[in-house]
Order: sequence, then structure tokens, then C-alpha cells
Amino acid sequence: MGTHGIKGMQKFLGSWALKVIVKAKVPFIVVQAPPASDAYKNVVFPINYRKESKEKIRWSSFLSYYY
Repeated sequence: MGTHGIKGMQKFLGSWALKVIVKAKVPFIVVQAPPASDAYKNVVFPINYRKESKEKIRWSSFLSYYY
């Protein structure tokens, strides 16, 4: 939630959006303002070497193609 906690996030997102994000079973990326550039040079993707990470690697590779 960052340093603002839930109340700060509610101001940022609104209470309905916050409820959806908190109860979601998939990860979210929340962006406050439009990006300054469309190009991403580096993406940090922390993983461990477990079997479950293979699926995460596939998805990150797939998504990186579009960025």
C-alpha cells in the first residue's frame, strides 16, 4: 500500500477501485499520471527458481513484446 496506507490510497484511487484491487486475485499496477515516455528500457521482474515462476516468466516475456 505504500507509505500512505489505505486512507491515502482511497484518496488516490477512490474507495470502489481500492476494494476491487484489494480483493483481486491477480496483480495490479496502479499509475497516477500518464507516463512521460512510451519506451521502457528496463523492467525489474523479481522471481525465485520455483516451478511456479515459469508461468510468470512466460507472461512477462509475452507482455514485454508489446512494450
